[in-house]
Amino acid sequence: MRNISIIGLFISAMVLSSAISAIANDAVSVTVVTKGASRYILQDLGVEASDKPGIVTVLAVSKNVSIIKGRLTFDWWQRADATDDGTYGDRGFGDEHDFTLTGNWMVGPYAVEASAAYYMLAPLKGTDSDGVELYVDFGRPIELGHGISLTPAIRMIEFIGFKDFPDFTQIRYRMPITVSIPKLEGVKVVFDPSFNVAVTGGTTNDFVFRPTESVVWQTTEDLTFRLDVKHSGHAPVETNLGFVYHLF
Repeated sequence: MRNISIIGLFISAMVLSSAISAIANDAVSVTVVTKGASRYILQDLGVEASDKPGIVTVLAVSKNVSIIKGRLTFDWWQRADATDDGTYGDRGFGDEHDFTLTGNWMVGPYAVEASAAYYMLAPLKGTDSDGVELYVDFGRPIELGHGISLTPAIRMIEFIGFKDFPDFTQIRYRMPITVSIPKLEGVKVVFDPSFNVAVTGGTTNDFVFRPTESVVWQTTEDLTFRLDVKHSGHAPVETNLGFVYHLF
């Protein structure tokens, strides 16, 4: 676990230093996300982490990077149970901090995404519950016309260092379908019928069907509201409602 802690510190330092560097660059983009969640489901695992409602906030800093001919994003994701029970960060897995580095670029007609994330579960309990997720995603955006698009994609995911289960690998098959609603400017409906299949063991769920339905309403160039309804295996449904604001 000490190695995982070192990885977490390294990722956190990379996020911080890169964010500071990016802020000094005119091409930087800073986005804030705030949303309320009905509960917290670990969608890749089909497991309920918290049955309590919570508040999720995200701060993302991104910029174009010539070395990958794409875009790098560094984000801090935080969730807190909306309850007075116990002490924040020491009351279960409803409180969490994540630090993530993600790269996006195109290879011909294919969209590629690679990500490394350090998860601080129950952050005040030390690093025993922490772990790392790595993935690479390949997709093929397809425009069907009439405001409809889809992106068949496959994602290889590796989970490392979590104490509650051994390291394991999953493959996610997904195909988000986006439909622009006629006569409702800025409104889109997204359905992603994705599922995860375990390649190597590690959890009790070798197959997790995890579709998501979303309504997205972009009211201005910088402000977007969205409603997400998330399903995951036999876990209860999680509903999120919030906004995304592009600061600059």
